[in-house]
Amino acid sequence: MRIPNLFNREGRLGRRGFLPYYVAFIAGFIFSAFVVSELCQAFPELFLEKVGEEVVLNFNAEAVFFMVSLPFYMALFFAGMRRCRDMDIAPFFSVFLAMPYVNLIFGLYLCLRTGTPGKNQYGYPPLN
Repeated sequence: MRIPNLFNREGRLGRRGFLPYYVAFIAGFIFSAFVVSELCQAFPELFLEKVGEEVVLNFNAEAVFFMVSLPFYMALFFAGMRRCRDMDIAPFFSVFLAMPYVNLIFGLYLCLRTGTPGKNQYGYPPLN
């Protein structure tokens, strides 16, 4: 069994190939939130601060969340680029996958829309 290169930016990616990336991103995002939550409970003096009457996450918690979730975002971004190429639209549109709420709608769009049949400007259709 061949392990795919998660950070591949070349070629096209079909719907069945994109769906595992999208599901893994959602799971990775939940995992990242879980890691930060556990760290906040274990080390509240490092990750929480009191602002008035409220306790909020500080910069350390946000930085840890960013570092833990970055590989998931990058893999999804590159998969989105390949999926956009399969639909014969500019790979730039994969930037929408990094925007809150827009990423859910655009991700579903990428999962549901069929790709361009045959060869397009980005090459031959994927085998998946």
